Amino acid sequence: MTREILKDLKFSNNDIDIICMLVKYHDNHVVNKAATKRLIAKMGFEQFRTLAILQEADIDAQSDYNRQAKLAATVQGLIWADEIEKDNEAVKI
Repeated sequence: MTREILKDLKFSNNDIDIICMLVKYHDNHVVNKAATKRLIAKMGFEQFRTLAILQEADIDAQSDYNRQAKLAATVQGLIWADEIEKDNEAVKI
């Protein structure tokens, strides 16, 4: 559905791919460093960081229930991503 709407709105193919990936994974919160690596392997570091911004906005738009824990998990995912990138750990096979 997202892809068709964006095509109708004349978005570029690259933008459509990025937006569709963000929509697909916006509820996918990483729970450990290995899960962070797998998600980065699928989308890359830049898109992972964009996803974290989207998740933070999504959390802010929801009820206050468990907000701090959700935000902390998002921040932890970014910390793991920074460690993975800094240590030059392989994220693709």
